[in-house]
Amino acid sequence: MGSSMQSHMSFLGLSKPNIEKMEENKDVEGLIKALTHGDSGIRGLAVLALGRIGDPTAAGPIIQLLKDNDYHVRWAAAWVVAGIAGIEAVGPLAQALRDKDETVRVQAARGFGIMATRGLIIGDSRAIEVLTSATEDNSPHVRKAAQEALEKVRLPPPP
Repeated sequence: MGSSMQSHMSFLGLSKPNIEKMEENKDVEGLIKALTHGDSGIRGLAVLALGRIGDPTAAGPIIQLLKDNDYHVRWAAAWVVAGIAGIEAVGPLAQALRDKDETVRVQAARGFGIMATRGLIIGDSRAIEVLTSATEDNSPHVRKAAQEALEKVRLPPPP
């Protein structure tokens, strides 16, 4: 297949990008492009690779994937965004706490805990409100994750 045909297929999302190679090369731009690939598996792998790289410039595009139609991608996005985003992720993670999929809700709650551990949302009233609400979720796993995160968010700020 000629390179022109390959680039057209890649543009259309028909070819699979080499996520492992992009991660090895720390190709954040290429991985961010892969977040829009037609294959949800590629999107999920790109999210995880970006999380391992830890570049905060990927936070915005990953936050968008909290609304992806594939719950695996939403789960990965909730996990990764908490480690690289700033407080701009509080609202989107709060929405993810209401996701129809239990594993996404659990990871969103854990995400609040990760952000608190990073010192970003200690005492944040929005986080406390949504986590308190999540302690009444119908899933015991979500309730437990929300309670654990709430304990971290409620910690007094460092002196």
